[in-house]
Amino acid sequence: MTRSPQILLTLVVLTGCNQILDNQDAELAAAVDGGGATGGVGGGDSLPGGAGGLGWGSSPAVGGGGGAGAAGGAGGLIGVGGCDTMGGCDLDCDGALAEGPCGGDDCSDAESSVYPGQDGWFTAPRADGSFDYDCNGAEEMEHTTSKCSGTVCTAAQDVFLAIDTTDVACGVTGTFGNCSTLCAPSSTEQLTQRCR
Repeated sequence: MTRSPQILLTLVVLTGCNQILDNQDAELAAAVDGGGATGGVGGGDSLPGGAGGLGWGSSPAVGGGGGAGAAGGAGGLIGVGGCDTMGGCDLDCDGALAEGPCGGDDCSDAESSVYPGQDGWFTAPRADGSFDYDCNGAEEMEHTTSKCSGTVCTAAQDVFLAIDTTDVACGVTGTFGNCSTLCAPSSTEQLTQRCR
């Protein structure tokens, strides 16, 4: 049986790809505690090098280097660094131990932006729908809301402006600016309430 040159070429390329993947898998498996392995080498005329291995282990890790491109293939991406998971008690690598058996106070060990003492502000809720990013049990709004309607108002600067005293909720966009004692808004813009 005679095979066409196209089929043979396809077999050679697929065999080469499998070898590249096998090399990359072997190098990823060879990653040592604390560091990622180097990615596999690219093959063919356009295949990029494999991505570097993920850093992992019981100490802060560094991602592996990207694999070199071969025969015109681009170099692989550098691997992502890992972290010290403290025996499974800090899965999100934010440095705070999880609540419960771990004895910590991280109220969401699956989200690295959620931990006690978080001082950032956020316009989107956590995975559970709350805005308690600092694990204090409450949602803290970045800006207050001031009534700016009628004939007499309390002068206020850098506040959300409302027709009553209802706060602009976390993640909600409202009119932000200043209000005079005559209830005249100024320096207004649309802004989203950030919380933590």
